[in-house]
Amino acid sequence: MPEETDARFTRRVRGTLTHRAAVAAVAVAVASAALAMTFAGAVHAAPGGAPGQGGAAQGRATAPPREGTVRGKAGGHTFSVTLARRAFRRAEHKVAPTPGGPDGYPYLVDGRPAIGTDGGVPSEELYRFEVSVDGRRWPVPERLWRDCYQPNLDTRDPDGLGADLSAWLSADGKRLTVKMLGSDGAGSYRALWHLRADGRHTREIQQPLE
Repeated sequence: MPEETDARFTRRVRGTLTHRAAVAAVAVAVASAALAMTFAGAVHAAPGGAPGQGGAAQGRATAPPREGTVRGKAGGHTFSVTLARRAFRRAEHKVAPTPGGPDGYPYLVDGRPAIGTDGGVPSEELYRFEVSVDGRRWPVPERLWRDCYQPNLDTRDPDGLGADLSAWLSADGKRLTVKMLGSDGAGSYRALWHLRADGRHTREIQQPLE
């Protein structure tokens, strides 16, 4: 085998080094891409969400509250109001179309129109309505609130237009007004409960809202 010259040896060494450098560069590029994909997946898999679903990092809307509590005071008196909602339990109600109505509309629930449904069958119902003034419970009959479906119970007021659920007490602590907004669109309504210390409670329903 002919003896290799210095020049040929030098070219061969340079070629080998160049090849190795290229291989190393490819390896680095592959590793960097894998790391970037892993990081992106971690960002998308924020608490409460699987990779690719966004989770909290994607600004997913907060679910409407299942319960709302309003507390306050007036004239040295204090009050607390708590309303809670749940999925409509059809098996616990009598749901029937209106006799002679067009396509059965509006549907009746327990023999009464279902407020907040625009004639349909509810999907949400109130199941809790608790009121206390100065630590004493004021019972509110179910007939005054059980037919108020699709309730909105958010007590916050982020846009300055008023909370969905609010309440205020008279200075003498004998009259408490509770306001709740329900449903949306054609089924939207405002319920006002006028509660009194002597138990002579009344209710107003205003609908539809514009």
